[in-house]
Amino acid sequence: MTDPVQREAVLTLARQSREKGWWANYQDVWRGSLPGFEAEASLINTYEDLRVPGLLQTEDYATAMFKGGRVLEDAKIRRRVEARMARQSVLHDATAPTLWAVIDEAALTKTVGGSAVVRQQLRHLIEMSARPNIYVQVLPDSAGAHAAMDGAFTILNFHDQSDPSIVYIETATSDLYLETPEELERYRLIFDLVRSSALSPDLSVAHLAKLIDQLS
Repeated sequence: MTDPVQREAVLTLARQSREKGWWANYQDVWRGSLPGFEAEASLINTYEDLRVPGLLQTEDYATAMFKGGRVLEDAKIRRRVEARMARQSVLHDATAPTLWAVIDEAALTKTVGGSAVVRQQLRHLIEMSARPNIYVQVLPDSAGAHAAMDGAFTILNFHDQSDPSIVYIETATSDLYLETPEELERYRLIFDLVRSSALSPDLSVAHLAKLIDQLS
């Protein structure tokens, strides 16, 4: 971050979020301020290529995801899953943000935790997509090459227009927050393009149901 005014706005938002957030009880889990940013967001646009977005994961799916990393003890896995489930409460608050999730079909066909876990996860996506503040779109394999081939990302927009939007990118070792006008413009364009390549929300629900049948 190079603009002092924008930098201070981001830091202030993070401080305010931490002061009133439940996530203070999970400081051993969170590396950064993502839960605070999500709590303050008005709109969350996210693209995932290899996994279901954390805000939409079931407990069993999240557990299988963390176990797949093969680097955490069982107690730490349980702690991370507990934090992830608590994090999802933001979608049910009175001031819940709108979540628009585009998920690559590759993430939905991986048998994470086994077929039963995946079926449960796909049903959960269908249920969550019925909520008025949640939109789920599937990017089918048939779409071929697309604008988001470089990987997953999330764009967070806030109620207060003075708070700059943020692009969040998670890596294995750190959390990246991008907020320059050029970076935001680029990622907004990528999201618009990948959303246009995906199935509509209604067709996505039908596709999810089809994937469930294939796993039965």
